[in-house]
Amino acid sequence: MKKYLMIFGLILGIAGFSFAQIPISLPDVTALPGESLLIPVTSGEVTAGDFVYFYQFGVYFDPEVIIAEDPGYNYTGAFTPTVWWNSTVCNISYPDSILIGAYSFAAPLVGSGTLVNLMMQVPETATGSTDISFSYFMYSEGTPAVVTTNGSVTVITALPAIEDLVISVDGDDIYLDWGVITGASEYNVYREAVPYYTLTTVWQTATTNSFIDENAMLDGPWFYIVTATN
Repeated sequence: MKKYLMIFGLILGIAGFSFAQIPISLPDVTALPGESLLIPVTSGEVTAGDFVYFYQFGVYFDPEVIIAEDPGYNYTGAFTPTVWWNSTVCNISYPDSILIGAYSFAAPLVGSGTLVNLMMQVPETATGSTDISFSYFMYSEGTPAVVTTNGSVTVITALPAIEDLVISVDGDDIYLDWGVITGASEYNVYREAVPYYTLTTVWQTATTNSFIDENAMLDGPWFYIVTATN
């Protein structure tokens, strides 16, 4: 169900005359557990002829991946005028959404770029990813019209070391096997002729938890290290 933040009853009579759809977008970002984020809400060009004296919008997200930080918004790098700043209203009483609105009784909104930043926090326990989806976006009373693009936040977590690597030989081939690492998209295989070496260039990659080094016994010995990556 959509949640609306209705704070603009005194200025609803203002109408614009633009027929073009203004793009409104949220980015795809990556973050670490515990990280604070400023997620920009980006707008296409708004002109004085659009007569934009207020905006309001809502976004949804997974509160296990990100949560709203008080006060919920930040105008760093925004083109929203200073005279609008103290008039911003934000409702973050819902754990899975944030509702923001701002208005002016003076000059209309003019410009493009960052409209406002969402202040979000990634919990220390967060994993995976979440969409950041507009429930609605409105300039003035819906004129000028907008078209929205949703964003996402993906949490990057360190994968555990592989400690159960088993190396076996069958004929001239060397077999590497290890346990599956949850969250790994592939595995990097390193091979050197000396037992202690610094991991630099990946020798091979594997998409499963095993690898065959064919004919390796013909020019060995070899020493292997396997790491998981996402």
